Amino acid sequence: MEKKTYPKKTSNWIGPLVLPSLAMGCGILAQHFLPMPVSFALVAAAGGLALATTFRLVRPAGAEAALLAAIVCLGAARLAIHREAQQASLAGIGEQASGVRVEAAVIDEPSLLEREHGAPAQACEVRVRYYRGPAGWKRTNARLRATVPLAARVAYGDSVLLDGKWKLAERATNPGQYDRRAAYQRQGIAGVLTVSDKTGVVRLASGRGFSSNRLAAQCRGKANAALHRMLRPDEADFLSAMVLGERSRLDESRKQAFIETGTMHLLIVSGSNVGVVALLILLLLRPLGLPRGARGLLTAAGLALYCGITGMQVPVERATLVALLVLGAQGLDRVARWDNLTAAAAVIFFVIDPDCLFDPSFQLSFGAIASLALFAPMLQQVFLAKQPPMLASLWRTVVQLLAATVAVWIGLWPLLASIFFVASPVSLLANLVLGPLVGLVMLIALPAIFIGSFVASLQPVCGFALSVLVRAICGAVEACHALPGGTWWMGHPGFAVPAGYYALIVTSAWLRRRGQ
Repeated sequence: MEKKTYPKKTSNWIGPLVLPSLAMGCGILAQHFLPMPVSFALVAAAGGLALATTFRLVRPAGAEAALLAAIVCLGAARLAIHREAQQASLAGIGEQASGVRVEAAVIDEPSLLEREHGAPAQACEVRVRYYRGPAGWKRTNARLRATVPLAARVAYGDSVLLDGKWKLAERATNPGQYDRRAAYQRQGIAGVLTVSDKTGVVRLASGRGFSSNRLAAQCRGKANAALHRMLRPDEADFLSAMVLGERSRLDESRKQAFIETGTMHLLIVSGSNVGVVALLILLLLRPLGLPRGARGLLTAAGLALYCGITGMQVPVERATLVALLVLGAQGLDRVARWDNLTAAAAVIFFVIDPDCLFDPSFQLSFGAIASLALFAPMLQQVFLAKQPPMLASLWRTVVQLLAATVAVWIGLWPLLASIFFVASPVSLLANLVLGPLVGLVMLIALPAIFIGSFVASLQPVCGFALSVLVRAICGAVEACHALPGGTWWMGHPGFAVPAGYYALIVTSAWLRRRGQ
């Protein structure tokens, strides 16, 4: 009897979109350090695509290499086009403040800005349509960070005429100082505009803009008001930063304690918030017996609304995009590979804003995902090898938290040292303690805000529960911050140390996969 043979099973250890996303990132890096004309990059990309088409029939491996080279050139061309548009928007704005009159639209919900000297003001982002220069009115499409007197009371969707002074944002002058200009340029903000008197604000029209943004702004205001009714002002400001992304009133000393203990990602809205929101929506929809497609659409709508409530902050945008990709894959009965979904999200962000590659938030978000994928499974195997005979399920939960914390610390410490000039060994303990507490706060805070907004009699109960958790989190952070040797301040490690460290990690991972 003839023995049947079956083809050998093979598996790709990386998704098909990972290499294209890396190639596009390499093209953006190449354009940043070695600028080339847009026309040259586009011609090179067209040549790579032509070679890929030619090699496809005769040499598939050569076709893949040519296609990746074309994607590298497309990444370089996208950054060049983006930088040219940025330079065009900077026309008329100088290093020194100069008087200007602009016609603009308020494109985000203003936040309260309390200043040590002077009256309170509003800070908002405006898109300038026209500005008056020495030669008269000129058209532009620049975005500015505007500060206007609180008495002016501007709102999202207002069309306004502003008289004030504008200039480029301040550069960092010392190592470790926050580079506001670089941060604004990564966000597409050309400069800052300061209006000192309410007579410098003339409202031309109101109620413009997207109705969905107005709805998100109204929800954000009501949620913030509900927190302040249930909690003390400092506790409400803390939860508003953690849940709603409103950090304008956050205590600076408390923020610094989170930075030095390596837990700042728990204080700001991030991907974990999006995961908790998705979990709550799915739990609420499960008893209704809706089909999977309807649950996915409602969950996507809820995540989009939460993203708008938090002010479309970059970490929430990224996590929401990945969540929408997961929901889309499930709706199409496709297997959702996390490496592939993360790579797809990276490509989308590269196309929209290639400068996001140089944003510390982007680097930390995707670096944390890569660290979890590379190190967490190995660390779980090591820790579970010494599993105690009793309390096995509790031990597995602790191991998962510990492995995730150690994995992220291993993967991100050179990056954190380059950004904050600090390494925090105490972050291993702090994240292990604070992670479950912050998750519990998110699970309780969102329903409590909703209930407290409509049922006044339950506000004391919700406020008491939230107050206990906030005090527990702040107490744990202060205790970790007080530990001797928990924070190491250092100088900038330079480019060679992080580059060599990550090259060693990538090589080790590749050799390990090849050995398997």
